[in-house]
This record gives sequence, C-alpha cells and structure tokens, in this order.
Amino acid sequence: MIKITKKLTVKSSEYVTPNMKRIVFKSDDLKQLSSDQNVFYAKLKVPPLSKSILNKNKVRTYTIRHFDNTTKEMTVDFAVHEPFGPATNWAVKAQVGDEISMMGPGQKKINTTIDGWYLFAADMSALPAALAAIENLPKSATGEAFLEVTSEEDIQKMSKPEGLNIHWLIHKEPRKLSDQQLDSIKKIVIPNLPNVFVAGELNTIRKIKEYLKQNANVVNSNNVYISSYWKIGKSDEEHRRAKASL
Repeated sequence: MIKITKKLTVKSSEYVTPNMKRIVFKSDDLKQLSSDQNVFYAKLKVPPLSKSILNKNKVRTYTIRHFDNTTKEMTVDFAVHEPFGPATNWAVKAQVGDEISMMGPGQKKINTTIDGWYLFAADMSALPAALAAIENLPKSATGEAFLEVTSEEDIQKMSKPEGLNIHWLIHKEPRKLSDQQLDSIKKIVIPNLPNVFVAGELNTIRKIKEYLKQNANVVNSNNVYISSYWKIGKSDEEHRRAKASL
C-alpha cells in the first residue's frame, strides 16, 4: 500500500439511506487517482472518541465507492451503527470543510475485470465495497448477490450486469447473529471455481467460509475475497485479534 498521507476536505456530507452516510472528499492530493481505482481501499485517520494527549488518531479502512475523473473527487460511504466507533462518530458529525488524512489507496479486494460467475454476500459494513465491485463488473458477468441491510429504506439503487441477481435481506437487529446470508447461499447451485466476495460480521463470515470450503470448489479459485469487518460485541482492536482465527 502507498503510505503517502493525503489531506482531504469534506465537500459534501449526506445520508443516502437511514443507515448509510455518504461523504465526498476533495483534495489536490487526489489528482493522481483515476476511476480505475473504484473498489480500491483507503485508510482514513479519524480522531479518537475521547480527546487526550494519550489518545492518538485511529486508522480505519474504507472502500473508495467512486472516484470522479473530471472533478477529482472521492466518495466514501460509512455504515452508521451504534455504539459509535471513532470512524462512525466522525462521519456522523462531518460537515463541509472538515479535514481528514488518508493513506492509500491500496489494491482492490477482488478483481472486478474477470468475466464469469460471481457470488456476493455482505452486510451493511461491507455493502459499500460490494456495491462498488458489482458496479464495476463486466456487463456479461453473472451470479448471485445476497445483501443484508437494516431496513427496506437501506436498499440502494445501483447499476449491475443483467445476469447478476440481487437479493436484499432485511436484518433489523444487526447486533444479533443472522444466518440469512448462509441460508440463502445454501439454496443456490454454485458453479465450479466461482469468483467470490464475502465480507461482514466475523461469526457470519466464518460460517459462510466453512460452507463454501466444504460445498463449493473455491479452494483453487484465484479471485476469492473472504474477510470479516467487525465482530458483534467487540471493539475494532478486539475484532482484529479475533479475525486472525478466521
């Protein structure tokens, strides 16, 4: 990952759904980016929840939802959930003119240039990354996407390949375990060596990963991304330690 720190300024800050905050950043430091870097990730340095000389800025990873080649502006979507962590707290309060630092961008989590069959499974935390990937797939791509959101109002419009089926799953209490994504995946036929994007809550991702290992030929696939973004009842630091066992 490129470790050069970029200074960003908030150009706009608005809710696109009740539980998703969209922030558009502008900066002269973004001139070297291009639209090819949609779906890439960036590390944002956000202030701690409590101000103290002992508390340093926290680094949190987010997907570049969209980069506008013409205006050189970068869009990042933040899932809003309680209790607020440092990044959510910053995003909820963000106003035009606020500044933040960014490191990156890093590489794509999944290669979206490959034609073929795709499986997507994501909750609200991974929804920006999943949607950014889906919108950048080849038009001829096919597959199934199971996207779990907090309410019907959190369903987003998007562009997608005609052959990719989107299934929206409603989970009103994201702080409680849900097997909706796994149960839905069990009902479909997964072709040999699929392209896979699975991300979200650690316990859910662990179950899906185990099912795919046992029931789908993903071991030898070279385009598989399976990762947890958070864990119920755990802080970001605690989640990172638990994630090592995924």
